[in-house]
Amino acid sequence: MSKQILFVSGHTHMRDSLANKTILNDMKAMYPQATFDYLTESYPDFAFDVAKEQAKLEAADVIVIEYPMFWFNAPSIVQRWFEEVFLYGFAYGTGGDKLQGKTMIVSLTSGAPEEVYTADAAGTPGIESYLLPMKATAAYTGMKWGGFIYSGGMMSIGVDEATKQALTDKAKDHAKRLQALIASILG
Repeated sequence: MSKQILFVSGHTHMRDSLANKTILNDMKAMYPQATFDYLTESYPDFAFDVAKEQAKLEAADVIVIEYPMFWFNAPSIVQRWFEEVFLYGFAYGTGGDKLQGKTMIVSLTSGAPEEVYTADAAGTPGIESYLLPMKATAAYTGMKWGGFIYSGGMMSIGVDEATKQALTDKAKDHAKRLQALIASILG
């Protein structure tokens, strides 16, 4: 039995994205049997079909949360998805064992340069500190933390064609690193 992968995209402006769109398109080519859940397209009003979202999660063995970092956090639709879908009796609490044993991976980008998310002596926390809520969510719901793939400096607004090509190449490299991480989990 092959393991099922669910990609949950939380980009609020996917049509304008270069990096996240490239990453997810490459994932579709690499994993044609995977399920791709574009939250903003399906739920522009944030009115989630909870039963449908929970069914996708239950069917998956590996759950990849893919998003751009906005103001040092996941986009609001991702947070709202967790709030509305990871309910008591489903994800935690009495009978809330539906996610146990699944693996969560985070794939994220930032428009800001990578050094913005690098720990330094001045007290700036590193990228891993911004992922603590994701890691804690995985642990609280009984999921395994599969790790993360991060690429910074991915802003493509107002750049020339040569820079767009360089950013596309960087996004494709991100996709390859994500594939390697997924492969290491799938065995």
